[in-house]
Amino acid sequence: MKRLIFFLFSLLIFTNCSFDNKTGIWKNAEDIVEKKEQIKSEELIDIFVENKVFYEEKKNNNNIKINIESDFKNSNWSDEFFNLSNNIPNINYKNNKILVSKILSISKLNNSKDRLIRPLIHNQKIIFSNNKGVIFVFSLKTYKKVFEFNFYKKKHKKFKKEVYLVIKDNIIYAADNLGYMYAINMENQQIVWAKNFGIPFRSNIKIKDNLLFSSNQENELLSINLFNGEKIWQFQTTPQLLKSSFINNILVDKINDNIFFLNNYGELYSVNYKTRGINWFKAFKTFSSENKNDLFIGTPLSLKSNSLVFSTGKTITNVDAISGSIIWTKNIPSKVKPILTDKHMFIISDNKLLICINNISGEVVWSTNIVKRSNEKVSKSNYKNLDFIKRILIVDGKLFLFSDAGFLLTFNTQNGNLISLDKILKKKLGSQPIFSEGNMYLFNKKSQLFKFE
Repeated sequence: MKRLIFFLFSLLIFTNCSFDNKTGIWKNAEDIVEKKEQIKSEELIDIFVENKVFYEEKKNNNNIKINIESDFKNSNWSDEFFNLSNNIPNINYKNNKILVSKILSISKLNNSKDRLIRPLIHNQKIIFSNNKGVIFVFSLKTYKKVFEFNFYKKKHKKFKKEVYLVIKDNIIYAADNLGYMYAINMENQQIVWAKNFGIPFRSNIKIKDNLLFSSNQENELLSINLFNGEKIWQFQTTPQLLKSSFINNILVDKINDNIFFLNNYGELYSVNYKTRGINWFKAFKTFSSENKNDLFIGTPLSLKSNSLVFSTGKTITNVDAISGSIIWTKNIPSKVKPILTDKHMFIISDNKLLICINNISGEVVWSTNIVKRSNEKVSKSNYKNLDFIKRILIVDGKLFLFSDAGFLLTFNTQNGNLISLDKILKKKLGSQPIFSEGNMYLFNKKSQLFKFE
């Protein structure tokens, strides 16, 4: 019955949608591109979590070569997910794991217990915000504060802020959970423009071709003029009436001019942002006795070589980015965003497995139990919460796993063997790790910033 209701509701949306030139809202598919003919797929994908979950360790007995691209030496980290595709490449790192300095400690960050700081780096400056909405800019050369910016008035003081940031051409673009979007010039520290859209924003931000893309809590995808903040168009998808922990996610395929939008209702859209046409649409929903409200739980999208990969919480799914067809789905529960190469991907399962999968076939090349491998390095008493992994990256040709307790685990990409296990933070991990000029930057939960080389 849920499927029938949802299908009829989705059909009603797409058959009654047109683009109003005055409001910029899509309401009729004829004004987008040839109405329904452009919608190549309109399906609800049932994912029954009772299916057998993958939990085995497996060796790379066939000695399959896992090709890792040459390391990329970046200066800037101007996007939360590094680039338009949300897939971070093999990052250059000096890999000495030497703590160069504890750069700063800011008591007024006041981050919530479960909130990770999402720092950015641009032109030798590190930029981040706190839950009061203050944006901080610090120099990585002088280790001194350049400036801090508080957009909010006294009437907003009592509200906790969630500010999403992206940087382009020395301009910080911010969208928040109060419905504001604004741009700050880092040179003169002045507002370039500011708009109140009335609905809280709830997604990462992407910039392409002088357009800024974001989404709000009503699951509307918006296109904004980069230079003045004016709304160009908005596209309404199905809103989630119940509160979900999933934050809407956007990525851009710059080759084919497509936006991919995964909302907190479990719907995945492919939209051409130049023609404003819907390429295809699919809805993923995980039905489970444990998930009584049927809330969507997943990870952000990643794109590599037309493989569009994400987790629905209980499964890993690989979708063809061009056609929207499902390449494969594996019953591997995961809450950690996967990392992709041209032919393979690496994921962390909820049952503590590090897994390498062939992108095309979905075959598991190798898998290794993180806890077992860690036990071989240290005693159990020394790694409390070691197995709670926050992030996986390919760094210096190796797999870097960052645990909540401040451990860095390094694994071999070819066979999953544990190379090293290091306690790099005394306190818990407080941010996503980012890299610049061969150095690694991390916050701990005490809002202290550490630089490693």
